[in-house]
Parts: sequence; structure tokens; C-alpha cells
Amino acid sequence: MKKKILSFCFVFALLIPAILLLSACGKENSTTKKERTNTAQIVRVYQDYGANVYAEMTGFEHDNYELTGSVRDNVTLEFSINNGAWFECYPVQDFYDESGKGIYQILFATYDYGDTEVSSYTTIMTDQNVEPGQISISARIPESNTYYASAGTTPTNYTLKQNIQTIDDKIRFGIHGLGSQGYSGTFEEEIFVFYQDSSNPYTIKVGKFYSEPNGNDGYNYFVRELTTEEESQFSTLNLEYKVVNYNRQYITTMEGTTDENIDSLSIASDENDAVYTNGGWTNSLNLNQNNLWAYTNSGFVYEYVIFLVRQKATDDIVQSSAMCFEVYIGSEELTQTNQ
Repeated sequence: MKKKILSFCFVFALLIPAILLLSACGKENSTTKKERTNTAQIVRVYQDYGANVYAEMTGFEHDNYELTGSVRDNVTLEFSINNGAWFECYPVQDFYDESGKGIYQILFATYDYGDTEVSSYTTIMTDQNVEPGQISISARIPESNTYYASAGTTPTNYTLKQNIQTIDDKIRFGIHGLGSQGYSGTFEEEIFVFYQDSSNPYTIKVGKFYSEPNGNDGYNYFVRELTTEEESQFSTLNLEYKVVNYNRQYITTMEGTTDENIDSLSIASDENDAVYTNGGWTNSLNLNQNNLWAYTNSGFVYEYVIFLVRQKATDDIVQSSAMCFEVYIGSEELTQTNQ
């Protein structure tokens, strides 16, 4: 009899937690999720210099809860290409803030180094193949632990630019002067070069190299003005320019010294990577003293102006990456007074 009582108590002890767990699960499952009254909005769709595709989004609310089923959070959105399966995306940089606005990369472009045409497009996270041409894009706020997924947006049509272009094989890096450039073992007579006007250092002109043998198995090379035909060729590059105003974050100090330099590589890199800040580009270059940069090096104050140049996008070609140019304006020796 004692054994039966103990057995009954043991079974009862096991049943109580199970009953409570089932009750809790039933209560959770009976919770009704809410229908969303809003959805995300696609502001624009565009491509970067590598042909990757982005969507600027706004108009969505956040649950302030972790979304169920994954490590998603309240900045996650879902996209569908050509009415295909929904896939998740996150803001590509820290563009998202409380205004509910952000940039989402939705397609990744693939091509081999040196190619001028994209070989394939795939969706982020799920690697769905997307055929080139016109696509339709919809977005929605995903399901969470409190809301059902929102309705999808009205599809936004976008025609994928499938061709890419490079600028560094058309324009030589650096600013030159008209006339002799000294000695070089190689020369590039087909490439365009920027040079300063001799009477105004803020005026930048375009020329080309020519060379003469120097008798030492090398060449002396020079910069000359363009011919009328070459000016027409240069115009077909379809360039745009951006003047970069002084920004202290790009002044670097050499380790172990107080000597400074301009980090022009980071200026170009940040512009090329900043998919959200693509304003300020113009069809012509206008430099003046309001754009001056100044830094100290080896007992001198150096003054420069900085500009970026790239090839424009067309209907079927994405814009090129940007090149950064430093234009020397002048220098002054530091004295005890201005140190």
C-alpha cells in the first residue's frame, strides 16, 4: 500500500508541471496578433559604382521587440523581386534612425575583374538569381511577435544597369604642370591628365602627355594642350566633379612627429562607399580660395584644394568610382609668431 501511494505521488508530481506548461502554451497561442495599419515606403532605387542595388526606405514603425523566428530586430525589412519569395534585409550602414529611414542593399552584382558587364544579380541573404532588365520591387515590414507582416508596397519598377565603367584607365592620377615633367621609363600618350594654369593655380585644365627619347633607354615626357579632336574625345568621358571642403578628419599626423598630410585615399574611399551621401556633383569644376585646405609639414604651412572626379551614370551604365585630386596652391614657412 505504501508503494502505491508513493507511486501515485510521483506520477502526480510529474503531471502538474506538464499541465501548467500546456496551459501556458495554450495561453500564448491564443494571443491575437495585430494587423499593421502601415507599411514601408520605397523612396528610390539606385545602384552604386559596382552595380549593386539599393533601396532608400521610409515610413515604417518599429515594434521595439525582437522579431520571432530569427535574430532579426526592428530595423529589418523584407523585399520581393518580381513577385518572388520575400527575403530579409538590414540597413547597410548607420543610416537608420528614429525617423524610420534607411538604405537597404537588396541585390548583389557579380562580375570578374576587368569585365565591363555584370554577369549575375542575386538577392541579399537568400542568393536568389535575378535576371537583368526591368525588375519590380516590393517591400514590407516582417511579422513580429506582436504584429502580422504588413501589406507589400505597390511594386516599384527599376531597370538594372548592367554595364560598369572605370576612370583610372582614362585619366592619370595627380595634378601636373604644362611642359616638362622630367624623366620616366614609361609614358602614356593616350591617357588624359589634369594640369594647373600657369597664371591661376585654381584653374585646372586638361592635357595629354607626349614624350621624346632621352638617349638613355627612356623618355623625357611633357604635358601639352589638347587638340580640337582630343577635346571632343575628352567630352565623351561624360565626367562630373565634386569639390571637397576642408574636413579635419582627413588630416593625418605621421607617427612620432607633428607633420601632417591629407589622406586623399580615404576621401575617395568614403565617397565611393557612402551610398547615402551622393550629392554635390556638378558638370564643371570651379575651385576658389573658399575651398582651401591647410596643414603643417616640415616647418611649412601647405595650402591645397581637393576635388573628386568620376564618370556619370547613363541609362545602361553605372557611374564609375571617384578619383581624388590634390591641387597645390602654395606654402609658407612657419615662424615663431604663427607656430
